[in-house]
Amino acid sequence: MFKKMRRRFVILIMIIAGLTVTGIFVGVFTVNSVRIKSSYNEALKTITRADIVTDTDGEFALPTEYNFISGAIKIKAVYIDDKLQVKVLARQSDATYSESEIYELANAVIMSKKELGELSKYEVRFFTARDEFKCYIITCCSTALENTFLKRTLGISVTSCVLCLIGIFIISEYMSYKFIQPAEQAWEQQSRFIADASHELKTPLTVILANNNIMLNHTTDPDEEKWLLSTKEEAETMKRMLEDMLYLAKSDARMLKHEEKTVDLSEVLFACSLTFDSVAFEKGVIINTDIEPNVEIKADEKEIRTIITILIDNAVKFSHNDKTIDISLKTMKNKAIFTITDYGEVVAESEIDRIFDRFYQTDKVRTKQGGGAGLGLAIAKSAVDRMKGEIRCTSSEENGTSFIVSLPLPTPGYYSARKDGE
Repeated sequence: MFKKMRRRFVILIMIIAGLTVTGIFVGVFTVNSVRIKSSYNEALKTITRADIVTDTDGEFALPTEYNFISGAIKIKAVYIDDKLQVKVLARQSDATYSESEIYELANAVIMSKKELGELSKYEVRFFTARDEFKCYIITCCSTALENTFLKRTLGISVTSCVLCLIGIFIISEYMSYKFIQPAEQAWEQQSRFIADASHELKTPLTVILANNNIMLNHTTDPDEEKWLLSTKEEAETMKRMLEDMLYLAKSDARMLKHEEKTVDLSEVLFACSLTFDSVAFEKGVIINTDIEPNVEIKADEKEIRTIITILIDNAVKFSHNDKTIDISLKTMKNKAIFTITDYGEVVAESEIDRIFDRFYQTDKVRTKQGGGAGLGLAIAKSAVDRMKGEIRCTSSEENGTSFIVSLPLPTPGYYSARKDGE
């Protein structure tokens, strides 16, 4: 239980922290990306609209504030007799484009019909304008440095994000342990106390029952016998309740001995159903079985019998007279699934989630007929959980009330290894 609480706490912290940290780094990266692209675009616009002074080789030096740009080239392009004419107005020293590449670049920019954009094929960013003679004035610059910077920023962001999440995970694990440890210790102490108290109370109850039986054997007064039988019945009820509480307390305190071995679930389920045949017959109830043979699991046979006995006992108690109880067993993928269905009072949907709680009893006739303390299903669930299985309940007027127990099957190589060992 506390492991699940710690796991849920850590998962919740990681989800919140993950979304927050990821959002922060994504926001920072996006802002930087937009800022860089905006700076490049503004620089291209300025260069395109400005008069550029070049040296004798046609090269030009950018103003200091635009030194982050590389591979810049300014081109004039115009169509004469449907033929594109291109002239280089200025270029940076690292803008090493051939004449054919410049022609293709100018043509691609014009064909894009965009004023501002990127050409991934050429790894350039461009801005284009028209002069008074309707000529295209195009300025391009390389995006290599921009992309390198953004990739580096992205790498740093991802690495920082992962490191932050690892740090948060370690901290949340430590916090979950420190916060939940006192509650876990208190719970274990309480469980041990209940286990010890239940164990100590069994002795005086046994003495009371023994003395009561002696008095019953020696009384001839009908009134005395009536009170003694009532005392015996209540004492036996209390003894059963103490045994159930002792089982649950030992389970919580991890004091139960678990003897795992190969169990033929088909055989155990069939044997348990036969045990209740006479009880069901007296009530006019028929037990139908559909059990897949030779289904073996690794479990404690005593606990398996306890689970099945509790569920069949409940089914017989709560089933309407002249109805049936359906018991089935099948395997699906890597699980053995057995279902016990009765056709008695329907369990309300709002109560199904709580039906496995300790001492929980519904207000329906279904519970009142049973006369139990509400511990049987809690014991069954505790045993199933310990076997890493799952138990659930469904209830409707048409399909009856079903308890479905799913238990893990051994690994595929288990049976062959077992046969080799034999």
